[in-house]
Amino acid sequence: GEPAAYGLLNEILSDLKIPVHLGIGNHDDRTAFHREFPDTPTDRAGFVQYSFTQSGFGFVMLDSVEDGRSSGFLCPDRLSWAQKTLYSVGGTPALVFLHHSPVALGIPDLDDIGLRNASDLGKVVENSGNVKHLFFGHVHRPASGVWQGIPFSTQRSLVNQSALNFHRDGGILDNLEPPAYSVVELRDSGDIVIHLHEIMDPSSTFY
Repeated sequence: GEPAAYGLLNEILSDLKIPVHLGIGNHDDRTAFHREFPDTPTDRAGFVQYSFTQSGFGFVMLDSVEDGRSSGFLCPDRLSWAQKTLYSVGGTPALVFLHHSPVALGIPDLDDIGLRNASDLGKVVENSGNVKHLFFGHVHRPASGVWQGIPFSTQRSLVNQSALNFHRDGGILDNLEPPAYSVVELRDSGDIVIHLHEIMDPSSTFY
């Protein structure tokens, strides 16, 4: 959330040859973010929520950040925007992105800081009937599964990771597993393939 950090991020992203669509997380500051990235769309209330269509899919970005809290929340205004946007996409398969996890992953100290009103989002997603995949971060762990009949996947962090710890320790247990990004392939058939790439894995390649 620091202005200097956003400036550095903007400098790094400027080297990319592909379009960049940004979302925010619990460490972000909306005012500083908008100052450095004024072209990132928002809804009428100023939340970083927007949608676009590409490769036959509707992309829907949600802003689940609640200022001053690690956990997430989608207020009625944001939920209403999500519902209207998903309906406007119509028969186009939709991909939903947000920072906080609406899914209890079974890691108690991470589940404590997930999306607090996940059931409200669940109703919106269920009523829309066109959400094909849900992407979120925040947990600093790779995980995948099905939530309310919809596939989901999480993403590792680019810094420290959360350990696979199914016990409540009163704090998040971290480790230094390799950071990663994912490549998502959207096919004309409607199939979705997700590749997790550990960018600092020292392994050699061979045939």
